[in-house]
Amino acid sequence: MASTKSWAHEIEASVAAPRLFRAGVMDWHTLAPKLAPQVVASAHPVEGEGGVGSVRQFNFTSGVEEGEYEVAKAKESVTAIFKAAEAYLIANPDAYN
Repeated sequence: MASTKSWAHEIEASVAAPRLFRAGVMDWHTLAPKLAPQVVASAHPVEGEGGVGSVRQFNFTSGVEEGEYEVAKAKESVTAIFKAAEAYLIANPDAYN
């Protein structure tokens, strides 16, 4: 069942928003196991080509507990994802251009 609750979270970044979106959202299944191996053990596309309706499977390490989905923890996790992607993009200026 889908949740009717929502929240907003703003993250400042020193790289262009389109690059950060491609790395942190569209290709996160590829980058997550490399940039956050303590959280994501592996990930892969299950269905689709990355557009609307695509499905990706993320396999988390044993350190990730179920029930960790409170808003504060979710915002912290989202920030960590984008900061990892930002650091990768800064270190690799030709990536996702």
